[in-house]
Amino acid sequence: MPTSIQVESRLFPARVASETKAQLDKPFAIPRVLQPPRRFFSTGTTWGKPFVRAYSPTLEAYGITEKEMLDFIDELNIKKRGNLTWNYVTIVGTTVKVAGHADPTQITKAVGHIINVAGKLGALSSACGPKANKVAYLRKANRELFGPKGLRVRIVTAMELRERLGMPQNANLALPIEDQRMTSVPTRAEIVQGKRAEIPMSQRQISALDGRVAETKLVPETADGWRSETNHRRKWARKGISNFHSSSEISTGTQRNKVIQLRDRALAQPTETEKQKGLNAARRADSELTMANRTRWLLIEEVPLV
Repeated sequence: MPTSIQVESRLFPARVASETKAQLDKPFAIPRVLQPPRRFFSTGTTWGKPFVRAYSPTLEAYGITEKEMLDFIDELNIKKRGNLTWNYVTIVGTTVKVAGHADPTQITKAVGHIINVAGKLGALSSACGPKANKVAYLRKANRELFGPKGLRVRIVTAMELRERLGMPQNANLALPIEDQRMTSVPTRAEIVQGKRAEIPMSQRQISALDGRVAETKLVPETADGWRSETNHRRKWARKGISNFHSSSEISTGTQRNKVIQLRDRALAQPTETEKQKGLNAARRADSELTMANRTRWLLIEEVPLV
C-alpha cells in the first residue's frame, strides 16, 4: 500500500481550558520563498514552494511557542511536497490536477502524456498530491492548534493580503530598490558557504508591511537540519526544501546585486533627468520585487466575529 506522509499529533498538544483570552491586533504574515519561474519538484507548479520559517512574539499570549510554530511551518512545507509516489508519477511526464478539495484517491483526470505502463495507474490513483496534503493539514491545524485559540491560518494571494491590510491594490509588497537599506548581497560562493545578506529577501518583504502586521522574527534553519530526520520520506522532503531555500537566495541575490549596481549608477548621474532615467531602468530590472508582488502568504489572524 502506498504510504503518504502522516500528520503527527505531537505538533498540536492538548491545551488547558483556563488560558487567558489574548488579542491579535495585527495579523501575522509569513511570505513564501521567492524563486524565478521554473519547474519545481517535477510538478511544474507552485505547490512545492515553501514558506519561510518565522515566529511572532505576539503568539506567546495564545500559548503558541516558537517551537510549535516552526514545527507547523516545517510540516506544512513537507505537505506541500507531496509524497514519493506523487513525485514519481509526475517525473514520468504526467501532470495531475487535483480540483478543489477532491479526495486524492479519486483522481480521474490527467493532463499531458498518457501513462502507458499499467502498473503506474495504481500509483496514480492512490498518490497523495501536494495540494490535497496542504488542504488537509491546514484544516487540521485550524481545528486543533489555531481554532481553539480564536485564531485561523490560511494561505492568501498578494491581492488578498493587500485587501486584508488595507493597502492599495498596486502597493509593493517588498522594499523598493531606492531604499538605502538595500545594500549588496554576498556572492554566490559566499552564500553557499553560509553567509547571508543583511536584508534577505524575506526581510525585504516583511519590512514593506511594517506597522500593518505583527512583529515577525525570521528563524532560518541550518543547512543540514534535514539530517536529523530518521524517516526517509521526511528526510527527502526536508532536504529538497533546504536546497530550495539555498538556490532561491543564490538566484535572487545574484539578480539583486545587478539591480543595486544600476541604482547606484543612476544616483551618481549629474542631472535629475539622467538620475530618474537610470532609476526607472533599475526598477524594471528588479525581478525580486516583481515576484514579491505576486507571491502567496501564510496569514494567521483572529477569527472574525459573525
